[in-house]
Amino acid sequence: MTGKRTLVLVAAIALVAALTLSGCASEGARISQGEATIVLKSNPTTGFDWYYTVDNEGIVLLVKDEYKTDNPNLIGSGGMHTWIFQGVQEGTVKLTFKYYRSWEGESSAIDTREYTIVVGENGKIESVAENK
Repeated sequence: MTGKRTLVLVAAIALVAALTLSGCASEGARISQGEATIVLKSNPTTGFDWYYTVDNEGIVLLVKDEYKTDNPNLIGSGGMHTWIFQGVQEGTVKLTFKYYRSWEGESSAIDTREYTIVVGENGKIESVAENK
């Protein structure tokens, strides 16, 4: 009976861990309350960070740039980096995010993501999508 209880306990712990991790924010792009939100996994404790460039200035405005760790009690824990953009004027803009260590330079990026944001004539964001 002891082996069966141990197995049930291990299964329960695994289930709780899986449910906890599945509740974490996920990467991607979406429109929320008229703003474009882009979320990417990050771990600045490794020295890596996301840096982005905009190909068409003046179309969107960055209103929030925030990193949240997945577990503040665990040193070195990764997390999610969130950027929120508002539309300023009609047009299309491409945002290119690169994940690299600042002292190694942009050419050392280990990950690159591109997103296109379309802003309508009223300054409202109409779409945001990852370019794959």
